Amino acid sequence: AGVLEVALRGFSISWSSRSGVLMQNVALSRTADQSSSHPDGPARNAVDGNRDPNFAKGSCSLTHQESNPWWRVDLQNVYTVTAVMITNRNEFENRLDGAEIWIGNSLEDNGAKKSRCLTQTSILHPPLGQGKGRYVTVFLPGTKKILTLCEVEVFPSDYADGNHVPNLALRGKAFQSSTASGSSSASKAIDGRRDSTYYKGFCTHTLEETNPWWRLDLRETHAVTSVKVTNRGDCCAQRLDGAEIRIGNSAENNGNDNPKCASISHIGAGKTVTFYCEGGSVMGRFVNVIIPGPKKILTLCEVEVYAVDPLANVAPNGQATQSSLYANNVHAVNVINGDMTGLCSHTANQSSPWWKLDLLAVHRVRAVTIFNRPDCCPERLIGAEILIGNSPCGTISSVEGTLTHTFHCGDMEGRYVVVILPGQKRILSLCEVEVYASLAGMLLPLFVHNIKKDLII
Repeated sequence: AGVLEVALRGFSISWSSRSGVLMQNVALSRTADQSSSHPDGPARNAVDGNRDPNFAKGSCSLTHQESNPWWRVDLQNVYTVTAVMITNRNEFENRLDGAEIWIGNSLEDNGAKKSRCLTQTSILHPPLGQGKGRYVTVFLPGTKKILTLCEVEVFPSDYADGNHVPNLALRGKAFQSSTASGSSSASKAIDGRRDSTYYKGFCTHTLEETNPWWRLDLRETHAVTSVKVTNRGDCCAQRLDGAEIRIGNSAENNGNDNPKCASISHIGAGKTVTFYCEGGSVMGRFVNVIIPGPKKILTLCEVEVYAVDPLANVAPNGQATQSSLYANNVHAVNVINGDMTGLCSHTANQSSPWWKLDLLAVHRVRAVTIFNRPDCCPERLIGAEILIGNSPCGTISSVEGTLTHTFHCGDMEGRYVVVILPGQKRILSLCEVEVYASLAGMLLPLFVHNIKKDLII
């Protein structure tokens, strides 16, 4: 697959030529190291998932001035790498000129003697090819050099080919309502083993209780498409009958009030069954398995979670407006600042109030999440319609039991996301809107802070 790399002052973007494939960034949160570290620029900042190019915001790596500085990430597995994306600092951009990307399995010379992937320039790069290795190194040859990276993302062909789809559960953290013994902790369900014999120590086990549950924290929001569950094989297979799989972003009631992905009618002893989420996918950070009812015991021998690559929330990159303003501190922009505990938006009492987000370019919108007001009046949002361009994505028909509403838009294309509340004497108040989308025409879900910068080709 070829890789095209373009510079947006302060940014370096690459994407694969594999049409329509969403790919997994395997560098995210992996162990990173560098030749030297400025106190405010540790190596880990370049794999924190934050592409902010402003060094002062604390999300970029930075070495001291030295000869041949380098930065390296340990992917913890060997991958055939199809694409590498680097986000540059938005000042002193030319410091990165001449940097090289190396991929391999050796730590000799700190990883800078491997298969060279490409040399960084300011405009266009030749195809990346197929570099294979565990370590990805960014190397800046020369004297009196400073290496700064605001994000490094690595995309392997394993995912692009549709094979070896990652089991996200292995990267998460598990909890449960109670634990029968030390050998049956919640983590046993995400140890990568489908061994269904409980007494071998690879399965979870709660006490007998009302509504026992098991919860997995994926650490970030994903569009979950399916969940695989392995039942106990040595006895008691019927205990899992009637269990529910719930997925969402809310931690209220230990995550058990999140939307339902699927119901488990029965899994045979020792069998592994795949459950596909209703509606194609469910957006969420938490995956719960709960058995409703009294005197229940929950045992899981393995839980696997599969998802399409998590798209970025592009709402903070846009511009928000609304039909009217109730007071000076309840502006439309409050809804895209990432703070769900702060101020919300609020229109005046009017006919068909609306809130609009300009994404500044046409996007393919996968999902929209709306956070309702927590302090009062949640019913005001009933009947609100979500539009992508002029096309309806969803309607809030009920607010009972949740402050969060996620709508799956099926990659609808549009530049504007609108929330409108039809009717007379209505008030529209929103506390946060998240839009998970990719730029239309891009082959990977890449998002650029300050997209207004001139494109250099």
